[in-house]
Amino acid sequence: MGLGEIILIAVALSMDACGVSFSNAMGFKGCKKRRFLFMALMFGLFQGAMPLAGYFLGSFIAEYISKWSGIIIFVVLGTLGAKMIKDGFFSEEDDITKDNLDIKTIIIQAVATSIDALAVGITLNASDVNIFISVSIIAVITAALCMLAVRIGQKFGHILKDKAVIFGGILLIVLAVKALF
Repeated sequence: MGLGEIILIAVALSMDACGVSFSNAMGFKGCKKRRFLFMALMFGLFQGAMPLAGYFLGSFIAEYISKWSGIIIFVVLGTLGAKMIKDGFFSEEDDITKDNLDIKTIIIQAVATSIDALAVGITLNASDVNIFISVSIIAVITAALCMLAVRIGQKFGHILKDKAVIFGGILLIVLAVKALF
């Protein structure tokens, strides 16, 4: 497996994390830039750590976890999306725009969006690759693409104004449903 293939894998694995980053940037308009940087770094870290875990833990554990990954992602992202939609309809404008994207939520999102990367580790184990370089590439590309998604989400958040949190919640629910298939 060559560098080009690793880059394509990294981009593919980062798409869910990018969708959540985009949604968070629209829905949590009052967050400081440090929080979004932390989010991108956590998404990158977990997207890199999960294939590393799959590489070393082997196919049995990774297959078991990946068997349930769709349901786990569905529950986590679906719950967060539903909460965002509820907040968008029933919260005061000040409640929506304040910094309410906490570290715990970010870590839960990072884990949920990276579970499918565990199975990629098995593939990397079967390939002739340097696992540490491969997971570093996956982590860096994911973090960079998530920061780009945050910037785009912030732009759209300003256009959508008070409906951004509802749209962000809908996007999370779409990603949750997608995880089931």
